[in-house]
Amino acid sequence: ELLAGQNDFLLKNPDSFVTVKMFSRGSSITAALLEDGLANGTMVLNSASSRWVQLFDIVRAGARAVQLPVNINVYITHSPLERSVPLHTDRQDTIILQCEGRKHWQVHGALVVLPAEHQERGKSGDLVTETEAGPRLLEATLSPGSVLYVPRGFAHRTLRPPVDETLTPGSTAASDFSTSLTIGLETESMGFTYDKLLLCALFLHGEGPSVEEVRELTSVHEMLRRPLPLPGVGLVGGRSAAGSTGTGQAQASGDGGPSSASSS
Repeated sequence: ELLAGQNDFLLKNPDSFVTVKMFSRGSSITAALLEDGLANGTMVLNSASSRWVQLFDIVRAGARAVQLPVNINVYITHSPLERSVPLHTDRQDTIILQCEGRKHWQVHGALVVLPAEHQERGKSGDLVTETEAGPRLLEATLSPGSVLYVPRGFAHRTLRPPVDETLTPGSTAASDFSTSLTIGLETESMGFTYDKLLLCALFLHGEGPSVEEVRELTSVHEMLRRPLPLPGVGLVGGRSAAGSTGTGQAQASGDGGPSSASSS
């Protein structure tokens, strides 16, 4: 049985990231509800590892490997949908694992280097244009077994994959649905950044800056948005706007840009 979590939602409008709260926490997500929602949208199951033991095992292994907080979201999209997620940025470094079906990715550079929560773009009605996003650094179609790394703040979107006549009918890659895991390395969202350290120090000193004051500081000073020197922090926080392009065979930028790889 698939149970809804606290922050599960349907991405109803793939052009503007408008979401719909379809489920209450703990309610059953039935096949009929999934089919109805996926007819025109993308289902997002946030923090899915809190409900699925198999995903929790991945989170636990990931946290041990990189020594950073790790989270998993599940994205399910009906393959014929022309656009599943619009151009947007995230405040996490993310690793995407394609599990079922295929999905086409376009990745651009960072609109804001190492964005804080209030600097995320392309969500809640905020539109990011192709011109604003700049040149594409990577364009690739992910198939089952493919892995894609998107650095924190890099603009990206997902689209319907191109037709592939070589796919075997009934195979996992030929599925009518795309299912992928987004593994987030949660340095900023868990408070492991210099602005949160500064905020703690100020409170201990008896100071209480407003949210607006903190946001103004983090917006002006990039250093405050950087992750603290935790053991695994050297793996995240890519700043370069350079990357590689291709369709998925062991692509790697090596300089902080996006990279993808496919398993055979």
